[in-house]
Amino acid sequence: MPNTREQAAAPPHPQPPLSTLARLRHWRPRLMAVSLWLMALVTLCLGATAWIAIPLLGDIAHKSVQTRDVHIPTIVETQRNAIKLEDLGRYVSNVFWSRDARTERDNRLEAQVLVQGIQLDQDEELSRGTATILDGIQQLIRIRTEQRGLEDSIRSHAESLHDYWLQVSRELTAPLPELDKVLQQLPLQAIHLTALDPHIEDLLKEVHQTEITLASQNLDEVSRSALQRQLQALDTLLSREMLLDSHARDVFAEVLDTQRRLSNHLTTDAAFKAKQVAEDVRADAQLLQRYSLLLFAVLLVGTVIAFFTLHRLVLRPIQMALGGLRSVQHHHAAIRLPRVRFHELDTICRAVEEYGDLTNRLRTANTELRTLSQSDGLTGLANRRSFDAQLKAEFNRAHRHGHGLALVMIDVDHFKQLNDQQGHLTGDDCLRALAEVLLHYTQRTGELAARYGGEEFALILPQLTHQEVIALAEDIRGEIEQLASVRNEQGLTVHFTVSAGIVHSPRGRDIASVEQLISRADKALYQAKRNGRNRVEIYSIGMGSDSQTLGQV
Repeated sequence: MPNTREQAAAPPHPQPPLSTLARLRHWRPRLMAVSLWLMALVTLCLGATAWIAIPLLGDIAHKSVQTRDVHIPTIVETQRNAIKLEDLGRYVSNVFWSRDARTERDNRLEAQVLVQGIQLDQDEELSRGTATILDGIQQLIRIRTEQRGLEDSIRSHAESLHDYWLQVSRELTAPLPELDKVLQQLPLQAIHLTALDPHIEDLLKEVHQTEITLASQNLDEVSRSALQRQLQALDTLLSREMLLDSHARDVFAEVLDTQRRLSNHLTTDAAFKAKQVAEDVRADAQLLQRYSLLLFAVLLVGTVIAFFTLHRLVLRPIQMALGGLRSVQHHHAAIRLPRVRFHELDTICRAVEEYGDLTNRLRTANTELRTLSQSDGLTGLANRRSFDAQLKAEFNRAHRHGHGLALVMIDVDHFKQLNDQQGHLTGDDCLRALAEVLLHYTQRTGELAARYGGEEFALILPQLTHQEVIALAEDIRGEIEQLASVRNEQGLTVHFTVSAGIVHSPRGRDIASVEQLISRADKALYQAKRNGRNRVEIYSIGMGSDSQTLGQV
């Protein structure tokens, strides 16, 4: 067999590796590290939120400034240009409907000024459109100028036709009533500048009808040819006038269409820009709102989790530790606290357990020290200090309640001689045997057996009558006298006797002080010594008199 030294030198058996769950169960993180991680996580969340929210807020502020400095002035300028376009449309209408050259010229100049003002803007489409409108105005003015020239020619041809017809009519031998009727109905009087347009088509129809009628009349060739030439020239002029009027209407319609298109462009562009800005701001605000709600939800959930974690993993261990400390103060049992997740708190709980164990050990030690400080090391009885405290307490109690109190002083007879003859060890055995006897007679509450000093002992006996105290002292003396339990070094039985002195206060108020009580018991003991030893003497206290007498029991 291998010896013990070889067994001790053998390496220990390797422990099996712990599972992941077991490692997590035994893992004790540090509270400071977890707090730092939590603070870092919260800081990271707040930083991420700020990283997202601050650019959005900056974008909203930038768009607000851009709206104030760019879009609103643009919208105002757009409205101003729209008003200018409305004025251009009014100038076009004036040029189209007015047949006065001066009015046309004034409107063209005003339109040209507006167009130049509009073309100062950076809108290329608006510049092209207003240039088109101005060009249309100029075309209308040219058409109206040409129309006025044609109208003069038409008026001149109509008057010539009318004069020639009157001349032909005077030269005819036979009247031509149908032709005369037709020519009389020809609305040549309607040919004037301000009212020509509504009658051009009717006038052309009448001229055509006159030409047809003239062809069927019986006129000479010369007259017919001349009339036909004049009618054809008039027809040509009227047709030209009608074409110019149709062209003017087309130009007018095209210009108005351009003006409406530009107005729609301005309105649509301004509305689109305003809508775009509003949509951008709304999108940023909604995004910021979503991120804010998300952050609020994260913080709320994190707060709830942190609260329950704090309550379960921090506050409960602290409460358990406090409960353990209170238990240490009020209970003597060992304190055992469960394991705690965080290292610092677990260390505190283990420290509380150790403190409880240490407190219990200290309490036990203090009890033992108190017992040792209040008891005699040789006999196990109360020592002089404990005797003094107990006697003072019982004296005060008897003095307060008026019940009886007795003090018995006991001394071993010839103890020095006993030590010299039998040895100090045998003397100590005698004292211990005496102490066992005295303990047997002091079992009630308030009673105390103490080693007063050396071979002298004392008994405190409250609430006993005079006779009961005397009987108890005699029983102790007799039992000591018959004691045969002490043997010397040779194995021989050693006998010894004791003397006792008694003082008894039947009402508790008959003695003024503790010192007086001890003095009188001591006097009774010395009286027993002088009277031959191995006897009991009592110090009698007379009722209402301080003169005392010593008597033998």
